[in-house]
Amino acid sequence: MRANSICGALVGSLTARSMSGFAAAWCMTSAKNGVSAKTLHRLRGFGSYQSTWTMLHRFRTAMVRPDRDRLAGDVEVDETLVGGTKAGKRGRGASGKVLVAVAVELLSPKGFGRCRLRAISDAEAPTLRSFLLDHVEPGSVVITDGWVPYPSAVGNEYVHKPLPIAGSGVKAHVPVPGAPAWPASLSGGCSAPIKGL
Repeated sequence: MRANSICGALVGSLTARSMSGFAAAWCMTSAKNGVSAKTLHRLRGFGSYQSTWTMLHRFRTAMVRPDRDRLAGDVEVDETLVGGTKAGKRGRGASGKVLVAVAVELLSPKGFGRCRLRAISDAEAPTLRSFLLDHVEPGSVVITDGWVPYPSAVGNEYVHKPLPIAGSGVKAHVPVPGAPAWPASLSGGCSAPIKGL
């Protein structure tokens, strides 16, 4: 009976703001694909969109393990540009875009595991190598497309499995399905990549 009275007193002393925080945490952790700030704001009516976004950002920051392990096993690595559609140059060098390196664990027999993302200044070998050393366990199999800097970036620390796509007539998502899928989910507010951090 003592536990019930303590819990009742605790819940009774919580403010509406802290209760909304618990509700947001529950929504975030119980939804299969996470929850976006826009959805949470619309469904639960939490203050403004900005305060809802800030709350979710704080939860996501708290969910990151500071001592998280590096990815291991078969790991797909790719780089992509993240940003909205704008007139002008497309692809590398487009204005208003951020180059992001992506690494995704492949699970056997199918599926994806954890993911790591990092904004990078360029897609040259030293930058990609730094990303690999920080986020992928040495000895892992690194699966990449045919981008020229990858063999130098992989070096002797990893087993490199290149899958060149250019000129093959095959779409990029077929031989390397994991890494290109994660940046696409960023624009939809999906928190699946964040859960694995």
